[in-house]
Amino acid sequence: MQETRNTLTGVSNEGNTTTEPIFHALIKGKEETELTNDIKIAGIYIKEIKFFAGKAFENTPQILEEFGIGIYRYNKIHQTTLIEWLKIIHASCLKYEKELVGCGMNTKLISDIHDNITKLIIHSNKIS
Repeated sequence: MQETRNTLTGVSNEGNTTTEPIFHALIKGKEETELTNDIKIAGIYIKEIKFFAGKAFENTPQILEEFGIGIYRYNKIHQTTLIEWLKIIHASCLKYEKELVGCGMNTKLISDIHDNITKLIIHSNKIS
């Protein structure tokens, strides 16, 4: 087999039966970086919700459980579980919006969480 070099990828076929194009690897790397950033942002949102929910419902542990507080630990979960938890948090924020806002939470946080869920799903799907 004669060695050839793919001009688009810059990869030689010597010893390779398949090659991953460099541009595909760069796109995948970009998606992984964006996913990592979205996961970090989710952690910030979770901390904010824990604070405001804890403030609003400090004497009502049943409601805190509706937010997943005390059930999940951010640093110990898989991204799929993180997305599901964010959906639970989002639904609980909508349900208890009045109480959360009464404790000083900005309503924009609710839409930001929804946007974060969407981004996490999109970036997860592009990587897999």
